[in-house]
Amino acid sequence: MNMKKILALLMAISMTAIMTACSQSDSSSVSASGEDASSTAETTASETSTADLASVMQEIDDQLADYSGTPAFPAADFEKLDAKSIIQGKKIFLLCANSTNQYMVNMTECYEALVNYLGGEAFIYYADGTNDSWTTGLRTAISQKYDAVDIVGGATIDTLSSVIDEVKAAGIYIQDTHNADVNVTYNDDYSVGADFTRAMKLCALEAIRQVGDPAEVNALVIADIGLSSCDDYCREGITSVFDQYDVKYTIKDVAITDWTTAIAQQVRTAFISDPTINVIVAYYDNMLLYITPVLDELGISQDQVVVGSFNGSPGILDLMTEGTVDFDLGESVGWIASSGLDCMLRGLAGMEVYNTIGTAAYMINQDNLANCLDPETGKGSYAYDGVQDVYLTGYGELWGVDLTGVFDSIA
Repeated sequence: MNMKKILALLMAISMTAIMTACSQSDSSSVSASGEDASSTAETTASETSTADLASVMQEIDDQLADYSGTPAFPAADFEKLDAKSIIQGKKIFLLCANSTNQYMVNMTECYEALVNYLGGEAFIYYADGTNDSWTTGLRTAISQKYDAVDIVGGATIDTLSSVIDEVKAAGIYIQDTHNADVNVTYNDDYSVGADFTRAMKLCALEAIRQVGDPAEVNALVIADIGLSSCDDYCREGITSVFDQYDVKYTIKDVAITDWTTAIAQQVRTAFISDPTINVIVAYYDNMLLYITPVLDELGISQDQVVVGSFNGSPGILDLMTEGTVDFDLGESVGWIASSGLDCMLRGLAGMEVYNTIGTAAYMINQDNLANCLDPETGKGSYAYDGVQDVYLTGYGELWGVDLTGVFDSIA
């Protein structure tokens, strides 16, 4: 049992003791059999309450069971293809949506490594997170006559409708990867989405599990706003779970352009207003970089607050090693890149494209953290995320290649 569960249990015991002392000071009624009727009623209510809580927590454990430990490879039944023959000699333009976001950069670099490994020619265009840079990049792909384009990582695709039409009119295959929820489609050839609703449902469930009782949770949710194709689905996921289990929570909205200053201010204000907050969940784990320093500033012990998020970024796994962060829903950038390339290969070959399956999610907490760290350094790494054997073996079998070591050069 972790320290935060122990603290929650001690608080519950303390409250029970207080309630018992109060009940003993009251007058008691006696049943016809001579038993203390009020005591019997309290005992029965207590047993029922305990049974109900155990049932709820078992239900939560069951929902998380498929996302704990080693994830399954969901593409095993896809039609096999000859990846090398499809991509041989083709020029692939990879538009990295934001060069300042290391998560997006490493996702795109994994994609580049896969393309080059299979015999294609990949080029990364590093955009700056603005519509103008994305548009310039796509028009560069047209002028330089690339065979295929993938917009990777976090662009607002619905603002690019007209230039996407230009790319398609030039006879270039175009898709986007990990910019939107699996339910969202655009006017490009395919949108390879992520299941953001599921992600935040799992984060909400894990937060409750870490506390040990939905009734004891007082959560602060730091929500990103601006990228509606992702953010709205994140909100749906976390609120649906918290509402289902009657969890107390507050949502604070912060635009991605304001993360560096506004996140800290929102956290600071929230704790000053309500010092009983004992859970913080952020939509995306890089937001935690602006949250954890505020807890230190306010003198809030790591054991007082459950902190978690979604993405599995290496730097956040290092914070987990330190004990600053309690959980992070893993989402391998190598797996995302592999899924994106699989869709591109199938699209180029005229095969069925599986663009709505998303990628595996796996809950990283103190129970399995060691499995997700680089075994040589003991630290988080984009080159090692603990699930390579699952997806590289899986896609290798689908594509007819051995992908061992394909990401060795990526930091």
